[in-house]
Amino acid sequence: MLSKKKVKEIAKKNEPKFFFTGEVALITSGIVFSYLYELVEEHSLQEKLCLIKFDMPFPVSSKFKAELKRFKRVITFEESFPVLEFQLCTEGRGTGIVPKEGELTPEVCERIL
Repeated sequence: MLSKKKVKEIAKKNEPKFFFTGEVALITSGIVFSYLYELVEEHSLQEKLCLIKFDMPFPVSSKFKAELKRFKRVITFEESFPVLEFQLCTEGRGTGIVPKEGELTPEVCERIL
């Protein structure tokens, strides 16, 4: 079991990477990042959406949670269990914007956007 101290140390190293400059944030990790990146470019949404990528879904620093306030809306796209969504209290599978079941294929991601 990880100690609280170790979790905090890991969280400090788990810095998100930001792509594009929009006011609506899309948070993701894994293969779904690639799908969303291509869709944002394909539909010229670089100035409307900000794509945020995590290398690890857990843990996320509390510092990052505070940064989310600058966005008008924050939606998390996760292929499996909504780990990032629960930590960050965002929209996603829990709110029904992202389907609760099934694979997040490029087509599913495009319908959501």
